[in-house]
Amino acid sequence: MAIVQISKIIHRTGSYADLPQLDAGEIGFATDEQRVFIGNDPTIVPPVGVGATTQTEILTDASPLDFSRIDGASNSVMNMANIQTGDIIVANYVSSLSGYAWENWKGNLLTGSTGNANVKLNLGPAANLKLSGGVNGFVLQTDGTGNLTWTTNGTLSYKIANIAPANIANYNAGTVITTATPHYFGTAVSVTISDCLPTGAVGSSIETSGVSGTNQFYVKRLSANTFSIHDESNVASTTGFVPYNPLWAGYTANSGDVVGQISPTGNAVPGGANTQIQFQDTSGAFGGSANLVFDKVTNTLTVNGNTNSTNFNGDFYGNLHGVIGATSANLATFTSITVNNNANVIGNLAVGNSITAVESTVDKATTNVVMQLAVYADDTARDAAITSPAAGMMVFNQTNAKFQGYDGTAWVDLN
Repeated sequence: MAIVQISKIIHRTGSYADLPQLDAGEIGFATDEQRVFIGNDPTIVPPVGVGATTQTEILTDASPLDFSRIDGASNSVMNMANIQTGDIIVANYVSSLSGYAWENWKGNLLTGSTGNANVKLNLGPAANLKLSGGVNGFVLQTDGTGNLTWTTNGTLSYKIANIAPANIANYNAGTVITTATPHYFGTAVSVTISDCLPTGAVGSSIETSGVSGTNQFYVKRLSANTFSIHDESNVASTTGFVPYNPLWAGYTANSGDVVGQISPTGNAVPGGANTQIQFQDTSGAFGGSANLVFDKVTNTLTVNGNTNSTNFNGDFYGNLHGVIGATSANLATFTSITVNNNANVIGNLAVGNSITAVESTVDKATTNVVMQLAVYADDTARDAAITSPAAGMMVFNQTNAKFQGYDGTAWVDLN
């Protein structure tokens, strides 16, 4: 009958503090910390420091993880002390380490209301931030408790620097609000006014003087920092002014707030009248002028006054003074053209080296009508400038002081 012998391999054991230099390949177990080590060959992996040993720890559930030993950690450390809900892990320079450590961020937490308000989360340029949801024109709006939602409306809020009468001699002429910073309220926007504190015992609440005795008002933009307040949406009406109360003179500057909504489709009434083109006027708002009108029915643009234009294409009615093609000596110069009721200048001037025919029909009774033709030093200069002449074209040749016309085949002298 065979004898079966069962052998048991016992590894070196002891406390972690007494761990000796293990032989190469020898396994040691620290019974107090439940950590396992295997000895290195000191000639291949020499110990670092006097009295040190060289072993490789076999990772177990009880092994402390040295973050600096992880590939790519660049000898930094992982500090996860006192971590709490909402913390995020960030890189931070630690002077005692002369390097960076990964730490749980103690700035403004992602959740909760605690944290260090002086430590800000810098997201960099807006292009670095991408949020899903919403549609074109929507804005993010908070509910006041830290929750953000996409909405079609945004809120504009400004501090009130001053409340004053529109006319010091007539308080019924209205009240003017001055904001501490430039505002972006358009005319006829609805706003609310609150927290307007008086100085001492002086003052009266402006917050009950709006629509139906509320703190809602309609504004009429006056400038970048001022607007008048009205108790009806038709701010052009002379009956909707909110009269100035002299007790409001006790208002404490910058204590009040004016808040309004702005939507992507806009809710302000444009200035000017129907068909007038809108532009930013001196008050910072959009306005219009009777001198700048576009009729979409007839597709006609009317400009009264002096006009500086480039690439003009269409019919011109009025007085034209100036230079056509001032940057090119090859184009005709108009010093004065007067077009009266039965006088017309009809034709086209082409940009470049080619000038098409110009036909003029001028009232015989009209005086001071001057037209200067294209002037060339000689025939060579003329032919270089006008490579494709058309029958009826006229120029002036300086060499022989002759007016010349193109008869469809050749240039001929006209005088």
